[in-house]
Amino acid sequence: MNIRATIAVFALGLAFLCAPREQQPSPKDHEQSGKQFQPPITPPVPAAINAPIGQPKSSPQQESTGGEPDDSLIMRLCDALIMNWPLVAIGVPGIWFALRTLKAIEGQTELQGIAFRQWLAIENWQDIPYEDTSGAKAIHIEFEVINPTKFPLTLKSISIKIGETGNTSVFKNSLPPDHHYTAIAFAKVTDEQMQKREEATLVLPIAIAIVYDDVLEKERDYSKNGMLALSKTGVSFHTFHGPGIYMKRKGK
Repeated sequence: MNIRATIAVFALGLAFLCAPREQQPSPKDHEQSGKQFQPPITPPVPAAINAPIGQPKSSPQQESTGGEPDDSLIMRLCDALIMNWPLVAIGVPGIWFALRTLKAIEGQTELQGIAFRQWLAIENWQDIPYEDTSGAKAIHIEFEVINPTKFPLTLKSISIKIGETGNTSVFKNSLPPDHHYTAIAFAKVTDEQMQKREEATLVLPIAIAIVYDDVLEKERDYSKNGMLALSKTGVSFHTFHGPGIYMKRKGK
């Protein structure tokens, strides 16, 4: 509707500018009329004799125009529009079709982005407790970063923070569809925490941030935060909300 209104206003303005106007006789008309009838030549009279005393003489421009506005520019514009009306008639619909085509292309680009959308998944957690030569205790934790989409992507960096221990790995690794990358992290623990893991369940907070490039070479971010529940039977990940290691659904 906006384009149709713009075309209507443009047509009304063109009709107003090109309306017939009273034309002044051209110099050629004066020449032709002068050939048919030539008045007797009279000697020129000085302007100072005919001009009233105390009044300034009018300029030649004022005498020639006679006080009427000069519309030669408007006439030239109207002449150009009239002579080129086929181009105007073709150009206005062409602009309208071009805008519609551009809108359709934008819609196709959005649909293409949705079709190529990619994400990551984290699964298969494992933990291995160990003690180094100095007696310090820690837990080796690893998990798999999976590409569940139909297109390859490129991993760029992985940041992992478990409790007070954090590390960042920067690299460039291509990850094909339905393949995984094994990420490794270490969590320093005390003797009491290690004993709690052996006897019950040790809970540690974890924060993961992954940067990767999708198949369209656009940089994406993936983050996952929650809690790790470590015990002799294995390790599991739980989010901060919903049923987890602290909350359980009541049976009906």
